[in-house]
Amino acid sequence: MPSVDMLSPEAVAGMRATLDEIARDLHAQASEQLRGREERWRFERGQDIITNVTDVLIGAAAKIRDAHPDDNVAIAVGS
Repeated sequence: MPSVDMLSPEAVAGMRATLDEIARDLHAQASEQLRGREERWRFERGQDIITNVTDVLIGAAAKIRDAHPDDNVAIAVGS
């Protein structure tokens, strides 16, 4: 999202609503594609300003690995 200081409260609310809808759609698509498989996958949406996406993804993988040290961790990014 662009700098919120430059947007009206209505514009920010509209952008958030749009992003919420996109997140719901992506979650539904992932759920459909993964139906019938082990239910250990997660859908996460970041809210912070991201300066380095790689660091965010590696951090997410590290948290999952630490929570499940005997498992393999894979992060899929796509469109």
